[in-house]
Amino acid sequence: MKWTQRLHSFRASRGDRLVLMQWMCSLRAARCAALVAALLMCRVHFASAQGSAVPKEVQLTPAARMAIDAPARTAAERARARVEFGQWTEDDLADAALRARAAVDAGIPGAVVRSRIVPMGVPPLLAAEALADQGMHGTAIEVLTDLPGCLASAQRAESFLGLGRAQEARSAAEEAVRDVADGKCDGSAELVAVARAMIVLSRVVGADTDACEAILEALAQARTIDRLNWRARVVEADFLLEKHNAEEAVGAAREALALNPRSSAAWAVLGDVALMGFDFDGAERAAAAMCDAAASVDATQPCLGAARLRAESACCRFDAAAALDALAAARTAAPQWMDGLALEAAAKALTYDFDAMRTALASADALASGSGSAWMVVGRFLSLARQYREAADVLAEAARREPTWAAPRNELGLLEMQAGRDREALDALTEAQRLDPYDKRVRFSKMLVEEMMGWRTYESAHFRVRCKPGVDEVLAEDMPAQLEAMHAEVTKRFDHVPQERTTIELMPDHRHFGVRITGMPQIHTVAASTGPVIALEPPREGGTGGSIGRFDWLDTLRHEFVHTVTLDRTANRIPHWFTEAVAVDTERRERDWPTYELLARALQQDALFDLDEIKWAFVRPKKPSDRSQAYAQGHWMVQFMREAYGQATITQLLDRAARGEREADAFVAVLGISRERFMEDFKAWAAAQVESWGLAAKPPLTEVLKSAQEGEGVAGDESGGAAVSAEQLARLLSQHPLHPDLLELAARRAVREADGALPESALALLRRYALARPLDPWPRRRLAAVAMDAERWDEARDHLAFLDAREDADPSFALELARIERLRKQPRAALQAAERAARIDPFSAPTRELAAACAVEAGDLPAARRHVLALTRIEPMREQHRRRLERLEALMAERTAPAR
Repeated sequence: MKWTQRLHSFRASRGDRLVLMQWMCSLRAARCAALVAALLMCRVHFASAQGSAVPKEVQLTPAARMAIDAPARTAAERARARVEFGQWTEDDLADAALRARAAVDAGIPGAVVRSRIVPMGVPPLLAAEALADQGMHGTAIEVLTDLPGCLASAQRAESFLGLGRAQEARSAAEEAVRDVADGKCDGSAELVAVARAMIVLSRVVGADTDACEAILEALAQARTIDRLNWRARVVEADFLLEKHNAEEAVGAAREALALNPRSSAAWAVLGDVALMGFDFDGAERAAAAMCDAAASVDATQPCLGAARLRAESACCRFDAAAALDALAAARTAAPQWMDGLALEAAAKALTYDFDAMRTALASADALASGSGSAWMVVGRFLSLARQYREAADVLAEAARREPTWAAPRNELGLLEMQAGRDREALDALTEAQRLDPYDKRVRFSKMLVEEMMGWRTYESAHFRVRCKPGVDEVLAEDMPAQLEAMHAEVTKRFDHVPQERTTIELMPDHRHFGVRITGMPQIHTVAASTGPVIALEPPREGGTGGSIGRFDWLDTLRHEFVHTVTLDRTANRIPHWFTEAVAVDTERRERDWPTYELLARALQQDALFDLDEIKWAFVRPKKPSDRSQAYAQGHWMVQFMREAYGQATITQLLDRAARGEREADAFVAVLGISRERFMEDFKAWAAAQVESWGLAAKPPLTEVLKSAQEGEGVAGDESGGAAVSAEQLARLLSQHPLHPDLLELAARRAVREADGALPESALALLRRYALARPLDPWPRRRLAAVAMDAERWDEARDHLAFLDAREDADPSFALELARIERLRKQPRAALQAAERAARIDPFSAPTRELAAACAVEAGDLPAARRHVLALTRIEPMREQHRRRLERLEALMAERTAPAR
């Protein structure tokens, strides 16, 4: 029987179910009223960091200030109000009960009580809360003995749950709900307690949608009764975050902080949301705010919430030593604190010392033998570190211990999706949804896995390509042969073949892609590798669900397959920046001009990342250019590594990562230098590179123009007013004939002033500028156009090849190359260019027509068949394509038929 049905039976057993039904209906109505009340409540002001859930400042809402300063209040009542809204003074803390309340709210329960002996003046219920917050659940239950009411029952339920005693937790929680259903508890605080009890029931019995709605409705009623009850908002925020509804969770937590800026629990929710987005600065801001609140009560006590948040942040960064440091003082102060024990085990797991992990888990087990909480935490971080096998084992154990708890099955399902085990993923997600249908991430992920079960599959020796039936089969059928050639290239480069066949999943649109990768539909990239599975959004313009646009799918998959190979070779232990760097280094596409400029600017402004900063610039950039710089700089560093130390250095570092060595130790062992010395040497090499690119002109253009101004009275410069005359510019070029900035200035002016065809003088400047700045595509575009107009095909081909090598989203250069190579009677080169255009724009019928024609001319009938087959899907109503396909297949059969 579902627990909600059982709750109805409490009254039904006495012949009166109406009371509970009326209570549930009133809660639903109250939820709507609470929304209005929240809007009418006073304004909430936040000075939020850009893109962060964690505000930089919080101001107390005027309504709370008015409640504190109400003229009718006595001095004692004002003191209680100040403590309730986090505005306590030193004088307020002289009262034992008020000090205890402030200490618990500020996250330092150890300042209240450390044993079953409750200090004089501290209410037993508050003492039990403080004990439970330290993990001393057994002692908390002793203190609560014989204490009546739903507040005590809810606290008992949470403590029994903390001990892993599910049946006793259920009984205590049902007692709390029964009290409110019987009308014994109808205040705001009591309804919050009932919501907490129902949350316990949802874990020990399982929850349906009605149960989740009842929890939210109880909290809404609590807010209606007392619109300043910030504790209701904290409980709601926690509950919503558990259901992966981060947006509403942040709103509830911020409302709570506006009513009590020193609420450690509210800051903790925002810090957790920050960590979900790898916003480490935001998480640290939350931890610092918690520590400030704690210090306002007792500066000698470690704040448990801040310690947990900092340890989780360190674990997200895979910095086990920092996690253990963050926990040290709190673990000493609260040795039974389960969050601390769990994170200690997680930190051990992240060093790949699984024996130490199991020892730490055994310590947690000694305190709560039936609980899966510690196992869940460890499994979550092992999954984040892509240690799929160990994570699956740990999460399965958490699920075994708590068979009605959805969370470990949720994580297990997502892990199995990342590992490419869809059947196991669907089983776990189905069970997770049965236990908790309210979780958004589970719902999205399960829908996708179910849909993918009916997808088409195309297999080759090393790859399995899956796609939704329909137009995406155009691309799926194209892939296997080209993927196998790419497989040989990449595995040779890294001297490793993955143990499993790699699965390529073509997501129909961007929303599907986001769900596949994160479990939620919001993400901003076109491809991602989880190791054995690569998800790819097909290159195309428009379409339902959004589209990123066109790109060379093979080069994108080459990048992602490098991740698959390096992750497999290192047991998923390669540093993030390094796997991205070697992946970019393996791409065929050349670095584009904006990237050269970005790197030069970063070097010249001393803005290059160090080896710690670059890791997180990928996932949590602080400014818009950070992610692009991280990819480019990582690639640049690997280029330097190859040139200075040889290609073998790359594979040696991979081997060190596979053994779980720290990056700092691996650098010393393989390169013979520290990471700091590496960066120094790299920057010196990079400076020479930038000079060769023509991006370190000496003297700088500003100095050249300033000198001319001082010597000849020139007013301004080209960027500020185009005041340099043609004669003056010519004189400057005679003095600095190889200066790239002056040459660009002169070339752009000559092109701008030309009327119609470019004169030879302008062409000469373009050629000089192209030599001075050999990687800038601008002069090449101009020279290519001139060469094509003059039918100088060899020259045009060279320029177009340069431009195409740096282009990823536009097939125009490749198409022109294919046409020029046909004119030059070079069918193999024409086919190569046409294939490149078809990879960028695989759903274009004209592009496929050209590629098929080039393939026939090159004598590559299988390639021609592939493109014509694609045409039959792109334009299924054109009978001409089917006739061509039949003719090609007949020709291929003739070629393979044995001679008579």
